[in-house]
Amino acid sequence: MDYAEMVTHLSNEDLAANNKEIADLPRKHGFKTGEELKSEGK
Repeated sequence: MDYAEMVTHLSNEDLAANNKEIADLPRKHGFKTGEELKSEGK
């Protein structure tokens, strides 16, 4: 199976789970969200 076939076999749920996992990575290392920065006035 090549990369294009693998991508087409991923469901939206799989992609959403992966995106959340990637987005949570910086948070684990002390980064803040845009909302947190706005509330601090930065």
